[in-house]
Amino acid sequence: MFTSGTTGNPKGVEISHCNYISASASYIQRVSMHPDWQQLKQETANNTSPIRVLGALGMHHILGQRSCSVIFPKLGVPLYLLCQPTQQNILDAVEKFKISDAIVRSSMLTEIANNTTLDLGRKLSSLRRLEACAAPMGQPTKTTLEQLGVGRVTRVWGLTELGLITGHDMMACSTSESVGELHANFEGKVTDPNESTRIVERGAIGDIWIRSTSRSTGYYQNADANIEVSGADGWFSTGDVGFVDDEGMWYIVDRKKDLIKANGNHVAPTELEAILLRHPDIVDVGIVGVAVNQDEGPRAYIVKAVNSVLSVTDVHHFIIDKVAPYKYLSGGVSFIPNIPRNSNGKILRVQLRELAKTELGHSQGHYHGIGGTFLAVQTPVFIH
Repeated sequence: MFTSGTTGNPKGVEISHCNYISASASYIQRVSMHPDWQQLKQETANNTSPIRVLGALGMHHILGQRSCSVIFPKLGVPLYLLCQPTQQNILDAVEKFKISDAIVRSSMLTEIANNTTLDLGRKLSSLRRLEACAAPMGQPTKTTLEQLGVGRVTRVWGLTELGLITGHDMMACSTSESVGELHANFEGKVTDPNESTRIVERGAIGDIWIRSTSRSTGYYQNADANIEVSGADGWFSTGDVGFVDDEGMWYIVDRKKDLIKANGNHVAPTELEAILLRHPDIVDVGIVGVAVNQDEGPRAYIVKAVNSVLSVTDVHHFIIDKVAPYKYLSGGVSFIPNIPRNSNGKILRVQLRELAKTELGHSQGHYHGIGGTFLAVQTPVFIH
């Protein structure tokens, strides 16, 4: 299996039998140990309220592969596989086969939630549970889908190197932006970004480390990458920044390499993307950091709705009363036909950074994520 390659070249991940089985068993245990599971299976056997799972993730995706080949066959429930998991195919399958449960890419769920041309309430009426994976999902997407009649929309979190790490109670309603609790066979800790040996208090944001028997054996022919992610006593550096609350629920802020440092503060691109997606004329968006007056600031790449007259000024006005000043789009706004994404729906920020270099030019200095490159950007004048 290969990593997503959102910040650089994809890395080959060596998957062992132990890794594969352990990661699959963790998901199976979360579901099968639930008190209501046997009742749901009985209803399925009686065909009164059957469980029907949609396989909407490709086999190249680590969860898609395991859920189709091990997890749901082991759970003994019907699984419907999609050869081409497009928006239309997903909606048609849910409606035709009365799908009750599905795991879908977050970007696809956002696309579905923003679709105003279809009777989504009718098409999604059979869904009791949706799990969003592969990338962060904004709260507006979750709210919209639940208002359309989907019983529960939750987030899960995992890595190619570890499998699915967290999940929610399958019958509980989650109102937070948490990705859930750690699965069985997983240990987690959050450390100080500047001192990896110091564990921070609960609620404090830091670097997330995981230890598990589900961990892969390493990156294929990439010793440097193996050293980079390996800590003492078997801990694995996930590359994600987040926190855990007092109830043991985990929250992902963003990928560490994607964070933008503006005025000494960290800005998460996913936070700004979620806010901008609330605008009815914004179909898709990707945020990257660019250099601004010897500092760094967010630059937004936006896909407008068809026939939209949305302007750069409109975008700035939309966001300035929703975030702190250091999170303003000081790196500018650019409208493009589409946001580059990989096959799992993750934004390819490395391509957006290359686009920024093309649009804004070069000079000496430093640019986030690309050593030796500086992008000169004029700070926009914000009108309050």
